Amino acid sequence: MFIIGVITYFVSVSFNNRFKKVNLLKHSFMTTTAIRKKLVDYLKIADEKKLKAIYTMVEDEIATEENDWNEDFYKELQRRSRNFKKGTSKTYTWEETKQEALKRVKSKSK
Repeated sequence: MFIIGVITYFVSVSFNNRFKKVNLLKHSFMTTTAIRKKLVDYLKIADEKKLKAIYTMVEDEIATEENDWNEDFYKELQRRSRNFKKGTSKTYTWEETKQEALKRVKSKSK
């Protein structure tokens, strides 16, 4: 209980622009989802200088090939999205998908 009180105190102090390093303690108790939400919310209101600094820190990772979609792949995603929104694509329920997957696994094991 004492530790939670101390962390709460330092976190509240950090909002007053003091002891910002202590605010890092809070992150070890946050879920990844909570951290993502806080970052997204912050990026919506951050000034240009801070946005550029944050982007510079992650720029190389963003530009990796794993995150790069080629133009053909992007166009295909757009086409499928348009068709889905129009209701012209064939869709499947979860049960249909599961049954088809099980059927294919069983047929390969024979």
